[in-house]
Amino acid sequence: MDFASQTEQVLSVLDYAILVVAATDGIQGYTQTLWHLLERYQVPTFVL
Repeated sequence: MDFASQTEQVLSVLDYAILVVAATDGIQGYTQTLWHLLERYQVPTFVL
């Protein structure tokens, strides 16, 4: 949860985000948390 709370503090100033997901590791828990936060703050996101 530390990651989510610290990340949430900066989301309001982002114009867009680039979310990089490693194919070998797959989607991790923090990736899903970050995705949901980006949706909540309506930050346009590119997924690579």
